[in-house]
Amino acid sequence: FSKIGDSETYSARFLAEFGTTLYDLAQFSFLQPTVKYFEADSFRRAGYANFPAWTTPTMFDARWSDKTVCGADENPLSCEYRIHRPAIALIMLRTWSAEAASNGQYEHELRTIVLNSAESGVIPVLSTLPIEVDPWPPSEPMNRVIRKVAFEMQVPLWDFAITADSLAERGIDKANNHLTYPDGPSSYFTDVYLGYGTVRRNLEALIVLNQILNKVMLR
Repeated sequence: FSKIGDSETYSARFLAEFGTTLYDLAQFSFLQPTVKYFEADSFRRAGYANFPAWTTPTMFDARWSDKTVCGADENPLSCEYRIHRPAIALIMLRTWSAEAASNGQYEHELRTIVLNSAESGVIPVLSTLPIEVDPWPPSEPMNRVIRKVAFEMQVPLWDFAITADSLAERGIDKANNHLTYPDGPSSYFTDVYLGYGTVRRNLEALIVLNQILNKVMLR
């Protein structure tokens, strides 16, 4: 699988520890076969289609590609799919423009990402966004678009926004506008740790991978 997104996805706290022995599934031990099935490299690697502040337009802009591995005119999304050849892409992307979220631009970009994924033989999983605080544009208009695109294009929807809203401070550290995380690893699924945004996102990511693995890939 590949990770597509911005700093929340680029962070080593997103799934990377499951490519090591530094995790505790606790009561979710049924996920262990899924952790074993996917290559450790998929968990540990950042990949070529995520980086802090990247948005939907970045996916199509070759200027942002890693030129040490990507073609001169190859955009980050195409480069990642060509090199890593994933079966699944976990996608959580926003736009920094409130206007783009309402005028159809963001929707068009998401639909293009879904189409490009399908053409590359990749199952795209669209994730909704946790709440943003000022000065960034609100997440809910974007989440409505994400849900619409997933429904109309019949691709998996991971509605993480609902979970994040149930957490303390809606899962966001307002000092840095990122998901909250514990002092220890974000890969411990014990009750205390599950109150943090990064831990809940990791748990749900593994559940998404588990569902697709068992209901689609291994059928």
